[in-house]
Amino acid sequence: MSLDTIYKVTICLMYILIFIIDLQVDAVDLWISACDL
Repeated sequence: MSLDTIYKVTICLMYILIFIIDLQVDAVDLWISACDL
């Protein structure tokens, strides 16, 4: 795995945590863009 991939996965997981903890609708858009879903 390249560093870029690790970075992306870390950001992705971070947004999932933010989404679960805060339940912010804004976080969904960030999460989708960060995870490339």
